Formats: sequence, C-alpha cells, structure tokens
Amino acid sequence: MSNTLQGKKIAILAADGVEKVELEQPRSVLTENGAQVQLLSLKTDDIQARNHDLEPAGTFRVDRTVSQASVDEFDALVLPGGTVNPDKLRLDSSAVSFVRDFVNSGKPVAAICHGVVLAARSTSTRTGKSVLNGRKTTALTWQLEKSAYSMMKYFGRFWDPGYYRTYLEAGAEPPGYRGVQAEVSRALASPADFRDVPPGASDHFRKASGLYRDRLEDNRPAWVVRDGRYVSARWPGDAHSFATTFAAVLAEVSSTTIK
Repeated sequence: MSNTLQGKKIAILAADGVEKVELEQPRSVLTENGAQVQLLSLKTDDIQARNHDLEPAGTFRVDRTVSQASVDEFDALVLPGGTVNPDKLRLDSSAVSFVRDFVNSGKPVAAICHGVVLAARSTSTRTGKSVLNGRKTTALTWQLEKSAYSMMKYFGRFWDPGYYRTYLEAGAEPPGYRGVQAEVSRALASPADFRDVPPGASDHFRKASGLYRDRLEDNRPAWVVRDGRYVSARWPGDAHSFATTFAAVLAEVSSTTIK
C-alpha cells in the first residue's frame, strides 16, 4: 500500500449488470494507493453485479448519479464492463456526455471489456467521430466472445444461446460483425488500431486462449493496452493487470506530463 495517488479523485461509471471483478479490482488498487474513488451510476440505488455475466455477485453502493457529476471534479475515469452494464449507460444522455467530455478532456481514462464499447459509441462534439478515433485500444476480442458464446450455446444457457453476445448478426452480416471487436474497430481511425495479442507475444497461449486469468502476483495471462493516458483491456481475466497499469499511469501523470 502506498500514497502515490493521495488527493486524486477517481470516478467509476457503472450500472446494473457490471462485471464484479472489473469494478472491484480497479477500485481496490486505486484506493490502496491513496485515491478517493466514487461510484457513479444512473440511480442512487445499489447496482447489481455479476460474475461471468451470468451469476448474481452482490451489489455495489452508488455514491451519486452521473447526472450530478462534473468532469472537472475528477482526475480520472474507469469504465468497467459486463454485457448489460454499458448497454444501459449508452441509453442515458448524462452518462454518454460524461464519457465523451472526460475522454476529450485529456484526463486519464481506463476501459475494459464492454466498457470500451461505451467509449467507442461516445461521439466527440469537435470531430463528429468516436472519442476513440485516433487512439489504440483493445476490448473483448472476437475470439474470446465467440468462445464464450459457443460454450453457452451448446453447454450452458441452451434456452438463451445468444446470451454472451451483445448483439447478434442480421441478414447477410458476417459472423462477428456485431461483436465487440468489430464495433470498436469501426469507431477507430484504422482497424489496425485495435490491438490483440500478437502471435509472437510471450506466454501467447496464456494470454489468448481464454483459459487463464491474471492475478496480482501473475500478469502473464493479461493483455493490457496503453495509449498515453488511455488504458484498455479485454475481459475479466485482465482485471488485475488493468488496475495496476492504470494506477501506474495515474502516478506518472501526478509527477510528470504525458503527451
């Protein structure tokens, strides 16, 4: 535990359906390093968390609504995932404008899994494009999404086979067209700005297979992308490294200027 983030005020924006570890880990790491963390949501009631998008995982107490919050009050923003969570947030104008204005402010932002979709769908008032346009990012990859979808379809929720998919393809759309990776990629300046684990990466199988999850003491399975003050990760299996990477970015911002 350190005080490297003492005096920093961090917002986490989430709604019902948030993936528990994707909220819990960043909040824990940031708090342990001295930051003050507030959970913003669409309502002041507790929000329902999930494990693996499926299992109820308790609740988180909301500090206040996003409509009451201002970007100027905070030093950084965290966007956790969970399939349902960002889908609720994107329908709320206060949540969308908060994300848009935060990214445009140049302050540090971290997004993981479906949380990246919320950022990708936020349109800059300056450019008319996604606030992620011109940035490098990762998110839930098609390989991971397809694997989870196939498992649920044949071995899990056979009565609801599309559960793990945010949206299913329609008509002649190719497989994966409405997946997270494809949607986020369409919001970027170039498809190459979507970063997946490269073939030659160390511990490639651990990182890419979806069979391993990182821990605070073992980051080998994790894939986290940093682009200046923006940090992104793919899924709950990256959550610990995602949290520590963002804490390091915030500590660096505190002591120097990142272009």
